Amino acid sequence: MSICEHTEGGNISHRLDTLRILHELGVDTLIIDYPGYGKSGGRPDEQGTYDAATAAWQFLADNATNPGKIILFGRSLGGVIAVWLAKRVDPAGLILESTFTSLADMARHHYPFLPISLISRYDYDAISTAADIAVPVLMVHSVQDEIVPFELGAELYDALPGRKAFLEIRGGHNDGFLVTGREYTNGLKLFLESL
Repeated sequence: MSICEHTEGGNISHRLDTLRILHELGVDTLIIDYPGYGKSGGRPDEQGTYDAATAAWQFLADNATNPGKIILFGRSLGGVIAVWLAKRVDPAGLILESTFTSLADMARHHYPFLPISLISRYDYDAISTAADIAVPVLMVHSVQDEIVPFELGAELYDALPGRKAFLEIRGGHNDGFLVTGREYTNGLKLFLESL
């Protein structure tokens, strides 16, 4: 059982390949759209994404046959939100794919000439929460990721304590898991079997 949280700018219809892979691995999945994404109402904002993740967790915890087997899976921005949620609930594990340290770090990478701290309304700060994560973590990232620098994923991985593994994949931000293929699927399978 997993909660799958997608990348910023997408919606759940963009995750069909991920859902297929998780289905092949025998994982029942609840995937969510944040407020303002896909057909979800409301406006996108940081607290709204956290509230949506919390509501998804609560729904699964109340309705799952075995709530102790819930795994959080977040890609890109969804990974930052999954880190936030993992600090507040008790998942069996956490999968972070193409996840960054903080929105400020991302902005500094892409727009080094802008005064980010003065213009950003959002924090999305996974690095400050990472040390509090007490569950097994699988970090997945491509060195060829053109959106989230590999270095930010590696920095977040280094900040995570406890049992963790790093799965280095190939390909871009949105297709690395497909480009990597069987190695990616096997990496997920090994992590899931270890829980």
